[in-house]
Amino acid sequence: AQTQRSPEFHRSHRDGLGGARHGLHRGPGRRHRERFGPPAPKISEATEETVYAKADEILSEIITDNMTQLQQAKAVFDWVVKNITYSETAGIDDLLSAAYKGMYYRVGDCTVKQKTAEVMLNRLGIKNMEIEKIRDTRGHYWLLIDVGEGWYHYDPNLQLDGTLIFYWHDADLWAYSNAHKNTHNYDPSKYPHIQ
Repeated sequence: AQTQRSPEFHRSHRDGLGGARHGLHRGPGRRHRERFGPPAPKISEATEETVYAKADEILSEIITDNMTQLQQAKAVFDWVVKNITYSETAGIDDLLSAAYKGMYYRVGDCTVKQKTAEVMLNRLGIKNMEIEKIRDTRGHYWLLIDVGEGWYHYDPNLQLDGTLIFYWHDADLWAYSNAHKNTHNYDPSKYPHIQ
C-alpha cells in the first residue's frame, strides 16, 4: 500500500474562492482510463476539505484581484503544465483523488492534470466541461472552458511536440489532431458548439 503524507490545512477565503464548488459541468459518457488495468483506488485523504483548501492555497499564489477570468484560466493552465509531471502509470479517475494527487504529489496522467485544473477552475467560478477523445489504442481527456465568449479547448498537458493547447478554436484543434495521429479527435455531437 502506498503511504500518503498528511496535507497541511490552509484555507484561503478570498472573494470568489471559498464556498461550494462552482460551475461544474461533466462531459457525457463513462470514464475510460488512459492506461490499461484496474482503476487506481481513491485516496482516503482526498476529501473536499483537503482538496479545496490546497486548491485555494495554490490559487492565492497565482491569482490576483485584477485578473480577468481568461487570465485566471491561463494561470491555472500554466500551474498545471509546469508543476505536474506526466506519468502514464500515475492516473486516477476520482475527481477529488486525482486533484489531490496533482496538487500534493505533482505527478499524474492527462486525467490527473485535467481534474486538477477542473477543481481550480471550479473554485474560481469558471465554467468548464470534460471532453473525451474518441478511443482508439489510447484515451485522452481535456477540458472545454467558457469565460463568457463561448466554449474553447483547454488541454493542460504539454503535447509531445511541445505544443500548448490553451483557448483554442475548434478548427485549430481539429487541424492539430489530424496532423498528429488523431490526438484530439472527439465526437462533436456530445458537446456544445465550440468556437
